[in-house]
Amino acid sequence: MPNKRNQLVPIFNELHKIDYNLEKNLPELLNKSSASRTLNAWVEGTVVDGKGQVWILEEFLASIWRTDLSTADFFIDRVPSADKVTFDSKICVKYSSVIYRLNEILQSPTTHKRREYLRVSENIGRAVRDSTPVEVIRLRYYEFIEETKKKLKHQRIRQYGIEVDELTNQPLDRASSEFHHIRRQSGSFDMIGFIWNGLIINKETHDIITNRGVSDEYDLKDLCIKMDWSLDWFERYGEDLKLVER
Repeated sequence: MPNKRNQLVPIFNELHKIDYNLEKNLPELLNKSSASRTLNAWVEGTVVDGKGQVWILEEFLASIWRTDLSTADFFIDRVPSADKVTFDSKICVKYSSVIYRLNEILQSPTTHKRREYLRVSENIGRAVRDSTPVEVIRLRYYEFIEETKKKLKHQRIRQYGIEVDELTNQPLDRASSEFHHIRRQSGSFDMIGFIWNGLIINKETHDIITNRGVSDEYDLKDLCIKMDWSLDWFERYGEDLKLVER
């Protein structure tokens, strides 16, 4: 069954509108009709995934970047593949890459007037990113993650009879212990629900891992070596991973 959180959906309509007042925020030297085309491009070109990440349909990027179609296509070709997906047979570019290119254009040699249009586009994009319907999706995703982690924690403790921190071998504080995803959930959403993609560890251990910016099994392995923690999980994790990635 397809994962709905990986699907993209349009977000703005008559019920969900962007909170941006163009007339109030438009510099006097700019043309309202021209700026409106940029606003409409953001509104009509925005789609959102189930995690609350914003993506922009390629056909609207020229208006957002305030450039011609051929230049926009040139920029799109150079966007990393990880920041491009297909929606309804059309390419979508991740918000962060759209803003990155917008800032590159803003800082390049150009007229003061065009720079002001680009600033307007940047501000509209920020309003899109922080809009209420998008924030609601992010909140629901966060709640889903937290609920999943709670279920996996109790399931793993019960299934494997865990009584100690799986990394430090210290006695487990069951009440405050956590299910730590070996591969960070933000980057490996499809693996969130696998009991083998996590370890039961004490909160103190989890805090150390978080503060060190660990995001996958190799980062965690390096930290385990440095902290003299157990590596018993590493080989077993690799075997489980092979079964999924076949």
